[in-house]
Amino acid sequence: MTRALQDRPNGTTHLEMRVAKPKPKDKDFVDRIGAKFAEDLTKAIGNLRLMLEGQQTPIAVIDEPPPMPSNERFLAAPVKSSAAR
Repeated sequence: MTRALQDRPNGTTHLEMRVAKPKPKDKDFVDRIGAKFAEDLTKAIGNLRLMLEGQQTPIAVIDEPPPMPSNERFLAAPVKSSAAR
């Protein structure tokens, strides 16, 4: 699958998604999921359009929690093997 973006003279962007013909071994799978994929993609693009046009409130951003302390998991200095003595 390839995505192509093209600027338009009116300040918009044209999005084109290109899907290659499936290999024979994958054809049954692609045939089964193709309609659902198209439905989900159409819905997602519709939601994106609403957000870009300011008609839909974007999803609230949740701050990530701070990272856990390392508990000395990472060494600050090399460890000498007892076999090297």
